[in-house]
Amino acid sequence: MIMRKRAGRLALCLAATAALSASRGWADTTSVLVQTGVTTAPGAGGGTISTLPEMPAINSSGQMSFLSNLVGSADGANKAFIRVEPNGSLTPLMRTLEAAPGAGGGTFNNF
Repeated sequence: MIMRKRAGRLALCLAATAALSASRGWADTTSVLVQTGVTTAPGAGGGTISTLPEMPAINSSGQMSFLSNLVGSADGANKAFIRVEPNGSLTPLMRTLEAAPGAGGGTFNNF
């Protein structure tokens, strides 16, 4: 459990450092943006970010996105795709069991 928390926190700290260094010429290596087992997932269903199964992606605007596994969500979702804004706030992009856009009536099931 401790190792997973450290790994999740380290992965996002390193990703944030790389993004900030590239876009602004400086980095704050002490900022923890997401910590597994502690950070609440954004969005209506909430839940706690439990693991980060994939490496985060960073764009040239300093936004970072990542896939996370969730536990304890009110809507039963077990995965979420989340964006971290340059100011550190979390924005929900999609989560399992959420309605997919369009008229098809589907829901996100596995990603």
